[in-house]
Amino acid sequence: SEAFNEATFDEWADEGIAPALPESLKLYKVLKSLGFELFLLTGRSEPQRNVTVSNLLFAGYDSWNRLIL
Repeated sequence: SEAFNEATFDEWADEGIAPALPESLKLYKVLKSLGFELFLLTGRSEPQRNVTVSNLLFAGYDSWNRLIL
């Protein structure tokens, strides 16, 4: 395995093509259908907010109450 490289991760995240984990997206949709308020925690940095929002929408996350980076 490789050691975590923040610069490489940031470059990848900035591409905005990260796929959703199928089971995470499934759980998100179930919780949303049950009326839960949804908060997303990404671990990304504030300068990546716009690309993260676009990526989440592209991956199938269509609404949330709060996005925590």
